[in-house]
Amino acid sequence: MPDDLWTAVGTDKIQKILCLAMSDYSDGEIFLVYEDSNGTKWSWTNTTMKNASKSLVADMEAQGETQCRMVFGPDGKYCAWKANGNWTRSLTEDYKDVGETMDQMSALAVVSLGVDCAYFFLKKDGKFWYNLRGNYDALQEIMVDLRAGDIEFLAINPFRVGEFFLLLANNTAVFQVPLAHRSQLEDALAKHGISCRALTSQQTEDSASVPERARSRGFAKGLLRSVAGNTFGGVISGVASALFGAASCAVMIAPTLITPVEKAKISSPCLVADFLRLSRATIDDSIIQNLNALVTPARAGFDPSSTAERQIQPTRKRPIDSEACQSFKENVLFQSWQTRSDVLNYCAGVALDPEDPDLVSRQVESAKERERVVDERLDPYSGRFFPREARTESLANLIRNERGVEGIIRIRSWGLVNERCGDTAVGWEEALNRWRASQESLKSANQILNKSPSHGDTQAMKALIINAQGNTDEAFALCKIALKNAMKSHVCWHVYGLLWRCIKNYEEAIKAYKFALKLEPDSQQILRDLALLQMQMRDYQGYIQSRRIILQTKSALRQNNSTLRQNWTALAMAQHLAGDLYDAERTLTTFEETLRSAPSKSDNEHSEAVLYKNTIIAEMGETERALDHLEAVFKNNLDRTAVMEMRAQYLLQLDRKQEAEKTYRALLDRNPNYGAYYEGLRKAMAIAESDTKPLRLLYDEYARKDPRCDIAKRAPLDFLQGDEFRAAADPYLQQMLHKGIPSTFANIKALYPDSSKRDTIQKLVEGYLTGKHTPLANGTSDKQVNGDETTEKKKSTFDVSVLYFLAQHYNYHVSRDLEKSMDLIDRAIEAQPEEVNFHMTKARIWKHLGNSQKASETMEKARSLDERDRYINTKAAKYQLRNHENEAAVATMGKFTRKEAIGGPLGDLIDMQCIWYLTEDGEAYMRQGRLGLALKRFTAVHDIFEIWQEDQFDFHTFSLRKGQIRAYVDMIKWQDHLREHPYFSRAAIFAVKIYIRLFDNPQLANDSNGMNGSLDGMDSSERKKAQRKARKAQEKQEQIDAEKADAKKTASVGADGEIKKEDKDSKGTKLVTTTEPLVDAMKFLTPLLEFSPKNIEAQLIGFEVFLRREKYLLALRCLLAARAIDPFHPSIHVQSIRLAHALKLLPEPPSPKVAEIFETEFSSLIAPDADLMKLNSEFLANNSESAAHVQASLCARQALDAKTADDNQKDVIRTLALPSVSLEDAVRGLDLLRDWKAQSRYRTDYIAAAHERWPEATVFMNKQE
Repeated sequence: MPDDLWTAVGTDKIQKILCLAMSDYSDGEIFLVYEDSNGTKWSWTNTTMKNASKSLVADMEAQGETQCRMVFGPDGKYCAWKANGNWTRSLTEDYKDVGETMDQMSALAVVSLGVDCAYFFLKKDGKFWYNLRGNYDALQEIMVDLRAGDIEFLAINPFRVGEFFLLLANNTAVFQVPLAHRSQLEDALAKHGISCRALTSQQTEDSASVPERARSRGFAKGLLRSVAGNTFGGVISGVASALFGAASCAVMIAPTLITPVEKAKISSPCLVADFLRLSRATIDDSIIQNLNALVTPARAGFDPSSTAERQIQPTRKRPIDSEACQSFKENVLFQSWQTRSDVLNYCAGVALDPEDPDLVSRQVESAKERERVVDERLDPYSGRFFPREARTESLANLIRNERGVEGIIRIRSWGLVNERCGDTAVGWEEALNRWRASQESLKSANQILNKSPSHGDTQAMKALIINAQGNTDEAFALCKIALKNAMKSHVCWHVYGLLWRCIKNYEEAIKAYKFALKLEPDSQQILRDLALLQMQMRDYQGYIQSRRIILQTKSALRQNNSTLRQNWTALAMAQHLAGDLYDAERTLTTFEETLRSAPSKSDNEHSEAVLYKNTIIAEMGETERALDHLEAVFKNNLDRTAVMEMRAQYLLQLDRKQEAEKTYRALLDRNPNYGAYYEGLRKAMAIAESDTKPLRLLYDEYARKDPRCDIAKRAPLDFLQGDEFRAAADPYLQQMLHKGIPSTFANIKALYPDSSKRDTIQKLVEGYLTGKHTPLANGTSDKQVNGDETTEKKKSTFDVSVLYFLAQHYNYHVSRDLEKSMDLIDRAIEAQPEEVNFHMTKARIWKHLGNSQKASETMEKARSLDERDRYINTKAAKYQLRNHENEAAVATMGKFTRKEAIGGPLGDLIDMQCIWYLTEDGEAYMRQGRLGLALKRFTAVHDIFEIWQEDQFDFHTFSLRKGQIRAYVDMIKWQDHLREHPYFSRAAIFAVKIYIRLFDNPQLANDSNGMNGSLDGMDSSERKKAQRKARKAQEKQEQIDAEKADAKKTASVGADGEIKKEDKDSKGTKLVTTTEPLVDAMKFLTPLLEFSPKNIEAQLIGFEVFLRREKYLLALRCLLAARAIDPFHPSIHVQSIRLAHALKLLPEPPSPKVAEIFETEFSSLIAPDADLMKLNSEFLANNSESAAHVQASLCARQALDAKTADDNQKDVIRTLALPSVSLEDAVRGLDLLRDWKAQSRYRTDYIAAAHERWPEATVFMNKQE
């Protein structure tokens, strides 16, 4: 209390305080009503209050000061009342509802005013009214469970948020005050026999709840049983009996009524240690047993032979189902950790309590022991005579040690959980905090729903939390209920849109957002979410409208410059992408005019926005104005290279060539190895491409300026001819070969389409090999010879480089001589057997010879020479896949994948989106006839491109926030052509081919080993034998695959913490057993035809699908598109024949409109009345020397007349004798025999003839396909 109060009244006079009110407003106003030892009531008011509140004092004097009660609020507000209910007040309009409440009340007992117009009124009959305005969270939780008669007194601090003092009817106090005042308040309450519970910032919200049942004496024990029983198996009931018979550590959950006896039990280090020991023994110490209990039983029984040999390497532990893992973490592990954390936190608070229950006994013992003389050297038990450590100190030491131990234990447990459930980059602390956050959020939502079960907004937010935990279906169901309860709530519709967005259904999400905006038109968050989806869906007009509304809202006026720039730039970008360039420029200019001060020179966002505006001006065709704008911003722009490049382009377009030349030369001084600068400089100097002399001088100038610049020496070879070319190529080749640069041939082969240059290079390099050339010092025409150049080592390097170059030369398709190439590479390997590139080239030669097995072995040899080279590792894996060694390829790729990745190496390759491997793997399975696995890989490639499409969503906000507008616009344009990627086309074409095969032969879906195709043409005995063999192999493979799947299957959480669902169809069985293969094929075919219309393979495969679906107009469209790409492609002939034949077999003629289209368009391919057999014979006669065209003619004849099957199969064999037939043509012929289900003797004859012509080809080495 203030000193002036005690001085005026005197402490000996006060026996009982009836009212005390103090304010920190002005100089501090104080009002006191007390009772002395004689029972007489007195009142006292300090001078400050008498001077500042004369009207109040006059009213109080009229009513009788000793009968008055008073309370102060913030900013000098007060409330005074009398026992009979009369009152007066000084409150602002903010307290309007306070006045209305007081008008309804009489016989007030307690009034308290708080922060932000919070208030509490208690009547003498025990009823109370309050509104805490969200400023006293802990008190709010307590008040929820209190009823009339439960509160004796309540004071809320009007000057500090969150602080309060509550006295319950059972003589128990709960308060939240600064830690510095806590012990003093506890001491004061203890003197009056009031049990207290202090809340500090370290407590959770749970510890602020005082439900009515907490008043019972058995509450603490029951509470621990209920909480710990959920932790694991009910074993904690032993912990409760070991700890106490009364409350003890149950106070970690709720502020129970703690007696001094119970506090003594809590402060006992032994009991705390026992609790922690038993809890850890139940969960963490036996974590392996607990995890093993979650494992599902093994599929196969015990194999006694497994114990016949000693297992040196321990077998991998069996994985755990992802759902079981997640349930164990959330319901067992995290709950146990949280319980122990609460115990340690509470006991740490107890350890700070200055009240030591053993203080008196220790003082007596210390007095006795001080009189004792102890010789520590003679008495080994002398330690018992030394003063005992205070129990609070020993408890504090225990807590410190146990917290360290707890961290170690959790690290170990989390490591074991990750080992069995799937490793994750999230540590145990972050995982526990995430669990706590989700639990707290759900708890808050459930508390509100317990009082208002139909509160739609809360239900919607709970649905959002549930969705974040991975329960999407449950979230949708709850959100729909929320919409029924609050159809006009924008929150519910916003959450509904967010849920649709999570499952990538953007159309439905946009509908929900628009409905939410009808209810709340100015919501910035909903507008931003809607704008993002409109950008994702390329709804530019809608995006422009949303961005305009965002800029027009009131909240946009309060945004900082950075956020304001983002909104203005987003609007300009939307107008730019929509094609409205003038509005886009005007938007950026308007924003620049609103800036009150010029941006700093280091403002990267402004620098990017200025260049973006300049590109818009240039796209408008106003090059002169774009150049003027660029000149104005040149000095202050941070991207100098981009500015110089743009300036050079503008000057060139404006025909200001001297200035353009100067700019391009400045760019070349910065980077002399960029070819586009040389091309720009050539145009600026007005040098024609055919004028080789000045062009040669230009490149020679920069070659002399920078001798290490390769492009200045290599580029002249592109335009020089004849002797000039020879004179330039000779020193360049010698220089590169003397240095032993492995990429020399890769740099030169671009010249090979010109046969004269190819022959010149061949003669030059062969001359190097035979020594018939003029050696040049260091690869130049300089006659000065470096002494090191003549050494044997340098000569050896040159000779081996020549051999390597020639081996690649003869392996190249336009100059191929594989026999000579193999001889040259063998000589190079003999000279340098450890050179990796030589072995790689030899593997390529074996590949071109058709021997995939030797190619794979040779590439594996190259990999073994440098096991740390990732490129060679991927090459080895690719060659293994070409040789159908899928398991070996996975193992090879696994050398550079994460060991802890979910799903093993293959899972990591999918996560890392390694599309080349998935495509090659799928093609290998397709060649083996394992169509399910092939479809699985191609579907994975399709899904990866879907992910790339979705990944742009994050950049809609990121790029605007970082100001990278030009890069963002380039990304948007790239995304619009994403599926033009060659790997998507390749995977899609093969996937569609598989679906076509499944449509033509549904039996393939039931054969995982792909044997059905080879059974056709066999006699009955051979068929049965092959079927039995295939069945046994299939059963054995299924068992092996199941064991491998169990071994590789890891659980649920990825590196990003996201829950990953287990793949229930790892072999693609569901994909291959589809009942509508052509419908499924459209998932690949539709984007293929849309984004790759110039791909002739896509058009041809599209024809096959549409013809089978009897969509003849679409088939004609694909056929016409293919003819426009390559009118001489052999497949166009056979498809034209098949389409005409299909039209003739129609049961009913097409509609007149369709017939008119066919008559107009199709007649350019085949006349309506043409004889198809005759037309096919003429095609065969005209293309009899081309194996591909002959095969196409035979396919057409097979389609027209099935009776010609034997002749067709014989003619396919005869194509092997054609001089122009290639290995690819031969493989295609073998595929034709398979598709026609040819008899085994024809296939055997075909393989024998092909093997005779290509003896090294692996595909023709086996007697069966």
